[in-house]
Amino acid sequence: MDSDGGLRLDYYERVAATFQSHIEHTSLSVDAIADVAGAAAEQAVTALLGEKKLLVVAAALDAGAGITLVELLRNGLYRERPALPAVELIARTAEPSAAGVKWIAGQLEALGQPGDLALVFAANLDDAAIEPLATATALRGIEAVWFGQQGPGLSLVYPEADTGSRLVLNQATALCLAELIDIITFGE
Repeated sequence: MDSDGGLRLDYYERVAATFQSHIEHTSLSVDAIADVAGAAAEQAVTALLGEKKLLVVAAALDAGAGITLVELLRNGLYRERPALPAVELIARTAEPSAAGVKWIAGQLEALGQPGDLALVFAANLDDAAIEPLATATALRGIEAVWFGQQGPGLSLVYPEADTGSRLVLNQATALCLAELIDIITFGE
């Protein structure tokens, strides 16, 4: 009871359990994140320096990680440097989210060219949502790296992690990916 006689809930246990789950999944995923983020950063720099497009793809709950990556590429976080170009294909507000995925797939088909690279944040996407994105990238010859779910090609998955943990891990991966792209492009 609080001082007004009302019932006061203690949320500590709930918050601690949530963070413990994220910490455990992070600990189990560091090696995979380092491997995939490193390979994706190398591919991104190759695309950028080869005057190809870097397409950042995300829908619905995954939008946060995509927006973070685009902003970090444009504005940097670690030092002052020139902006890096990225095409933002992010559907934040489409209802249902399948409409956003359909829009993104259409944009990939319209804008994509062989040699472009799509960085696809997909922690909240199921196989039915991944299929149109995978089809569009294949149709246009776009390389793709998938974060949070298995897609065709290079993928970063977090085994047994719930959606919340996958979203947190994708956000952390976006930060790491931006830093690695920065280092590869501009040096340490």
